[in-house]
Amino acid sequence: MVEHVPKQVGIRELKAHLSAYVKWAEAGHDITITDHGRPAARLVAPDPTSADVMPAGLRIGMAEGWISPALSRRPLRTIDRVASPTTIEQLLADDRGAE
Repeated sequence: MVEHVPKQVGIRELKAHLSAYVKWAEAGHDITITDHGRPAARLVAPDPTSADVMPAGLRIGMAEGWISPALSRRPLRTIDRVASPTTIEQLLADDRGAE
């Protein structure tokens, strides 16, 4: 496999090393996919604000300014469970005003 990011790749080569080409596209490289030497398609990273990547509610919230995008992509930390003498059913009943 090639060490540098190619500007175009044949279908056979793409299939053989798909994950590497997807990582290159995700990093911002546009790669033209060829079929028998003829351009057939392009592999590009999606626009982070496009509808297929971000739900409409998030886009609206960001446009209105009450949601801000994450500053990093690191995984969330695990939250420890807290023991409670009250069950979920009791909490819901209290919230709904039932006894």
